[in-house]
Amino acid sequence: MHSIIDNGNLLANTAFLPLSSSSVNTIICTELLEHVENDHRVLEETSRVLKKEGMLILTLPGKDIPKHEKLLYQIDYRRYNLDGVRDLLESYHLSVLRLERKTLFDLEINLFAVAQKTLI
Repeated sequence: MHSIIDNGNLLANTAFLPLSSSSVNTIICTELLEHVENDHRVLEETSRVLKKEGMLILTLPGKDIPKHEKLLYQIDYRRYNLDGVRDLLESYHLSVLRLERKTLFDLEINLFAVAQKTLI
């Protein structure tokens, strides 16, 4: 997939961002990682483009949400839990500043994380 910039918005493959290393202050990633085959590659690329002390704001489905396909190309590969998210982020030099779970009837339905890049 080629990247496209339209009205200041970037559409690109998250595993190969067409951005310079350490060039981005903030990345917002909502409900994406569960849909990519290699979430580690996406976080590696996220860490690469974030500036030192840059911020990642992340939402993920919680462990109690069933996997489902909404469209043919929108496959759910995984679900997350708090410890797994913390370990995953920290393995890419992202220090977790805030990590919360949202529940409904004692079911973990959503995770919210804010992390900061610690190394260049």
